[in-house]
Amino acid sequence: MAILKPVLILAILSSALLCSNAWATEPPPRVGAVPDRAAPVAKPPAKPAAPPARKPLKRRAVRQILDDDIVRRPAPPVLVAPLAPPVGVQPQPWTLPPGPQVLNGCNGGACTDASGARYQGGVGTTLLSPQGRVCSNNGITVQCF
Repeated sequence: MAILKPVLILAILSSALLCSNAWATEPPPRVGAVPDRAAPVAKPPAKPAAPPARKPLKRRAVRQILDDDIVRRPAPPVLVAPLAPPVGVQPQPWTLPPGPQVLNGCNGGACTDASGARYQGGVGTTLLSPQGRVCSNNGITVQCF
């Protein structure tokens, strides 16, 4: 048994040594051999040919806008309303809207009040006065605003 272990180890090591030489790409140099100087040297691979040159693309001219251009633009003019009406024009006097008017009756989409003014029907309880004002109808009276 004691002899078997060294023999087994020697067999494994010798087979590993033989296999390492078998897998080499070229044989190991011999002791005392002179290297052959006439052996061809492998050339590096040639560079691939360049693709054919393309024509440059035509570009259209576009004005470049910089931040400074935005700052340099003149500000739009400020329109100021006059404080007083122009000379020769009298301002219209402000009048109070008339108070509630009593309705005489309504037929279709129109109503008439006690003075005979006709109010055109609108949406819901809204009416329009003869002057174009918006009026509210509560069934008995009309109040215009």
